[in-house]
Amino acid sequence: MDEVTIKEFSVEDKESSIELLKSTFNGGSNEKTFKWRYESYEKLKPLIIVAKTINKVVSFVSWMPWIFNYRDKQLIGYQACEGATSPDFRNRGLFTKMFLYSEKLAKEMNIDFYFGFPSKMSYGPVYRAGYYPVINFKFFKRYLFPRYLKNDVPISDNLTFSDDDFFISDEDKISPVFDKYYHDWRFQKNPFDYETVVYQKNNNKVVFVLRSNKNQGKKFGIIPRKIMIVDFQTTAFYDELIENAVNHLCNRYINKASYLTTFFNPASSRGVLLSKYFKSKTRLESRILCVRPINYNNRNILFNGNLWDLLPHTVDYY
Repeated sequence: MDEVTIKEFSVEDKESSIELLKSTFNGGSNEKTFKWRYESYEKLKPLIIVAKTINKVVSFVSWMPWIFNYRDKQLIGYQACEGATSPDFRNRGLFTKMFLYSEKLAKEMNIDFYFGFPSKMSYGPVYRAGYYPVINFKFFKRYLFPRYLKNDVPISDNLTFSDDDFFISDEDKISPVFDKYYHDWRFQKNPFDYETVVYQKNNNKVVFVLRSNKNQGKKFGIIPRKIMIVDFQTTAFYDELIENAVNHLCNRYINKASYLTTFFNPASSRGVLLSKYFKSKTRLESRILCVRPINYNNRNILFNGNLWDLLPHTVDYY
């Protein structure tokens, strides 16, 4: 059996890593997604660990950086991203060894915590690696009933936002930082397709980022296409603004999809507002947020599910 070396990713590992990822995630990982995930974000570098023989990378584990705000502190969380192992090298404990090696680097990089949303098949290895389940996010939906729209005008196509727009979040919640740079990197430069809708009323703006599932099968001759709200930001939290924004969003998609869906923390201000419009549970698999402390060890904060103000953009599989 070939000897395996565990090391931090370097540029000479790129071609072999992409080959492994492409064979593991057919259609979901390629040269373009690799460049976007690991080379295009300029503020923080990803953390990538590889297991390598003399000739090639046989296992690959990665984490992508996120910047969070909590009260007056900035927290750096790294999200578990792609992980792949060549079939001939599975069941050899490589994941555990790579994870332990990654922790040494994570501490040197001042990473506060790891987080992720593992699939059911990954619960065991993730929990054994020291992750703790924190909160279970269930998806909710808002039905869109087709109808004729008089004077139907596309919503907000000519509106944008800039760094001058201040999007608020709960000070006492762990919230991802949202700004123009993050939006452009996360959604505009992403190889997958997203749509941004900006609703404006006077000086206030509401931003929705959406992703559609175009590959759903027909049932009874109807295509049950859903539109997922992966991110929702606003310059003000008040009912009338959000109600108008949601109504405009529904009008945009009312004859194009069966429903809008999203998840949120109902304990957050954002969740309180959205819960008025998204009440029906979907059959989509709920997502469990799991957290592993690294340098930030206040578990009373990290393990308190009520403190996490997240939406599906943190689990949208890039």
